[in-house]
Amino acid sequence: MKRPQLISLLIAACLITATAAVLIRMRPDADSDNGAEVDEPIGDDMTMVRLAPGKQSVAKIQTQPASRQTFVLTRTIPARFAYDESSHIAVRAPTAGVLQSVSVNPGEQVDAGTLIATLRSPEIGAARSLLLQRISELELATTEGNWQETVANGVQQLVGAIRKRQSIEDIKKQLSGSVLGKFRSDLLGKYNSLVLAEQLSGSLEQIQASGAVSGKIAREREAQLQEALSSLEASLEQATFETEQKRRETAANTRAAQQSVILARQQLVNLTGQSVPENFGQATAADETSLAILEIRSPIAGTIQERNFTATERVETGAELFVIADTSKLWVRADLRDRDIESVVANPGDVVRLSVGSQHDDQVTATVKYLGREIDPLSGTVPLVAEIDNQSERYRPGLFARVDVPVGHVDDVIVIPDSAVI
Repeated sequence: MKRPQLISLLIAACLITATAAVLIRMRPDADSDNGAEVDEPIGDDMTMVRLAPGKQSVAKIQTQPASRQTFVLTRTIPARFAYDESSHIAVRAPTAGVLQSVSVNPGEQVDAGTLIATLRSPEIGAARSLLLQRISELELATTEGNWQETVANGVQQLVGAIRKRQSIEDIKKQLSGSVLGKFRSDLLGKYNSLVLAEQLSGSLEQIQASGAVSGKIAREREAQLQEALSSLEASLEQATFETEQKRRETAANTRAAQQSVILARQQLVNLTGQSVPENFGQATAADETSLAILEIRSPIAGTIQERNFTATERVETGAELFVIADTSKLWVRADLRDRDIESVVANPGDVVRLSVGSQHDDQVTATVKYLGREIDPLSGTVPLVAEIDNQSERYRPGLFARVDVPVGHVDDVIVIPDSAVI
């Protein structure tokens, strides 16, 4: 009984299938009668169809002619996103001290120069105090040098006027605004004595001709004249020597003071890692508390990635306080192995394609930054680094990717898109 029933069921199923096939074949004709678009078979084997324009639009199918191009051969290599090393900075404590304040938290955006913390350090206070002292010493040396320079110039003018035998009145008028120091009274006094001695000697010669003055008196007057002349000459030479010597001495002291300021300034720069303003002496109050405070500012614009200390904590020299990074651009690093190094054709500025995500369906492009020249002794690889724009903050350091690295090319071949291949 079971066998006849099974046969009846099979016959019924065949009839249903045949009826459905007939209905399907009749459907295009009905659609055609109503003016609907029809998919037309091409050929007798029914393996090709031509979609109506409306259905092509719905299916988002596009056509374009195949063309002959240069086909770039690539090799897919694993890679990872990484920070741009020039925009990823660890801010460290320049010296030991206590954090007086911390102004930012992880995730905050900062601009270059933004105050992020203040550090109180006695060592910095001592370095700043030393610089202030050296600046004061330079100011004193400069003042002394300017004074000696002015005196030397004035004495030089006075000596020249005396040697030209100008009158006392003319010399006083000429040098009324000049600085001469102690040499004014000394040289002018001896010059005046010489002038008087010359006048007495001249009048004595006239009297001696009449026989009214003895020869002894005449010789005494001549001796006085020579003594006044010698004394003045010695004073002129001494004044010239002393003023020139003082000028050189103070100039040397000024140069030494300048070097001391430069050295103290450089020591402060090395200690703080920050430049010292030129007006440091005028802009800085000589207060021990303020001298010991160092303002720590962000060196770049970016995001606070890490904050490792809080206010009132003591830090040692070199302690990593913050990590700041600008992730608007990222690097993609692929490690090339021995078998890939020789075949890779990539130069700075070349464009490579990336696949991002677990399914690798997110494809973007990046620009080659550099291809390393040194093989890592541990991994035996050479880094290929590309740069990618990340203004949208879509990608994060550490994200996995695949890089299609060029290894050659084939000229004049028919090229079709990957998506056209099923």
